[in-house]
Amino acid sequence: MGCSSGGKQGLREAQKFPADYDGIVAGAPANYWTHLVTQSVWVAAGDAQGSGELHPSRKYAVRAPAGRSFRASRSEAERGWAALAGGPRPLSIAEDHFKYVVFKNPDWDFKTLDFDRDLDLADRIDRDFELNANDPNLQAFATRVGKILMCTAGTIS
Repeated sequence: MGCSSGGKQGLREAQKFPADYDGIVAGAPANYWTHLVTQSVWVAAGDAQGSGELHPSRKYAVRAPAGRSFRASRSEAERGWAALAGGPRPLSIAEDHFKYVVFKNPDWDFKTLDFDRDLDLADRIDRDFELNANDPNLQAFATRVGKILMCTAGTIS
């Protein structure tokens, strides 16, 4: 049982070692790691540009569930993005992933992120590291009648 990275580890366990457990609880799994860390860096890089324009990472990021509306004041939205992006910098774990895993350069500057090129590179590098747990093939786990309970928060207040 685990949440976030622990949820990711649970899914990874079912994907790679299906005979280890009969049941797994994967709460809010951070299973597409390379995309999660890229998102944090991308938002911070867009904010660092300071153009006053809405950065592409923010255009469609908040969607209300069907039949509901979402209204946040500018200060609420800014506080939310600041927490998500780690303030004026990306979350340190996201920045470190690019510095030490992707580019192997402790001086890498997050403002130089090229979304398409660098996300593709992070995904290619992950084939060796296997930090992502996004393989949809759980046939071996299901054949053993393994069960996964996966949950995530619908709203945070």
